[in-house]
Amino acid sequence: MAGQQKRCLWAVLSVSFLTIMGTQVATPILGELGSYFEGAPETQIKLIYTVVSLASFFMSFITGTLIRRKKETTLVGIACFVLGGVLCAFADHLALLILFRFITGVGIGLISPLSNSLISDLTEAGEQRSRYLSLAGMVAQMGSVLATVLSGFLASIHWRLAFSLYGIGIIGFFAVLFMVPKSAPAAKERVPHEKIPGSIWLLSLLNLMFGMIFSSSFTNLSLRAAALGIPSGQSGIAISMAALGATLFSAFTPVFMKRLGRGAIPALWGMIALLFVGLALAGDVYGMGACMFGMGVFGGIFSVCINMLATRQASEQTSARYLSLVNAASMLGEFLCPMLFSALGQVMGSGDIVSGFFINAAEAGILALLTALYLARKKRGAEE
Repeated sequence: MAGQQKRCLWAVLSVSFLTIMGTQVATPILGELGSYFEGAPETQIKLIYTVVSLASFFMSFITGTLIRRKKETTLVGIACFVLGGVLCAFADHLALLILFRFITGVGIGLISPLSNSLISDLTEAGEQRSRYLSLAGMVAQMGSVLATVLSGFLASIHWRLAFSLYGIGIIGFFAVLFMVPKSAPAAKERVPHEKIPGSIWLLSLLNLMFGMIFSSSFTNLSLRAAALGIPSGQSGIAISMAALGATLFSAFTPVFMKRLGRGAIPALWGMIALLFVGLALAGDVYGMGACMFGMGVFGGIFSVCINMLATRQASEQTSARYLSLVNAASMLGEFLCPMLFSALGQVMGSGDIVSGFFINAAEAGILALLTALYLARKKRGAEE
């Protein structure tokens, strides 16, 4: 691999480090923010976390029109990431904090699609590309671990200090500025518009539900820990176990899919349901950490599994489009998560977090059953 390609890949990895981290910085401090903005509805406090996903959802589509100017777009994205993140430390009003978080999400929405695009341009299809895509995913999860642990530690001093972590984006900015050449690899030519197959819409629907249900473990665990009197530093470590689990086990997704075949998706939903029951029953940081580690293992495998299934349905020309749709659905689900949680709590007559975890378990269990029935029916149809 040429030296220029290696420099670009190092820059890509530094950018990948920021993607999940940008969302997770606020996770361990939601309890502190709820106390600081006393009187604010719980849904608005959770919006501090999920608004990043909303901004990323919209920007993931806009980035497609800017893809020919990869370096410039990436630099703008990192600038939004750093500026929006650091400004959160100076927000004295909840609306202002949410606005700055939205700007951070704009940055993440700009840079996230570009990291995989650059890897695709700089590597050969097959083993080399898979290796670097896997490495980028591991680096992103490492950023998540760092964000949750350090955010909780800094918040134990003062919640404003947690947002100083966004300053690390400056490293990525200069990495792109000096390592990526001005003439970034040209984007592939546009292909004629093709109708998106039903299987991709189905995978997008599954990812939408995954985003809504799975994200509840992050947005609510911090508030649950604060209610139990668990310090933010400890709750941050518990939440970071999810990223650690995903980092260690996501690479085993192909083996998992090969062993379980059609039963992979229902099995994953089933495990997520059991882990939500565990979160509902957990009364200390150790139980929470163990459940979050399991969430990371099976949630990480689920995400990779969905992307692999989408890739199998796509050609080289349509893979970026299909993956963008599937991943954007997950981002939208993350944003809708608090609204779903609150609405179901009202319908069930109980809005506390423990009851919500049980509801999430029921939802995941129902999805496990529905996907199993759908796949069984599809298999019978194919045999006939």
